[in-house]
Amino acid sequence: MFNKESDDEEDASRIGDLNVQVIDLSGNVVNESEFGPDLIRGLNVEMLPAGMYLVRLTVENLSQTVNMAKK
Repeated sequence: MFNKESDDEEDASRIGDLNVQVIDLSGNVVNESEFGPDLIRGLNVEMLPAGMYLVRLTVENLSQTVNMAKK
């Protein structure tokens, strides 16, 4: 029988650390955090001024960049 929960745990253990960069529109990295596969926590952006940012998520050699608006 297929056990989704144990498969998810096994997949998570094979994933490397997650690197999260918050980048302002000038291209400056204003916040950077790294999370292990068993550590889930939020990204603290309270100290950033309101505005538009890019958030780059990188795991091993895979990267995704998304837009973020801070109010």
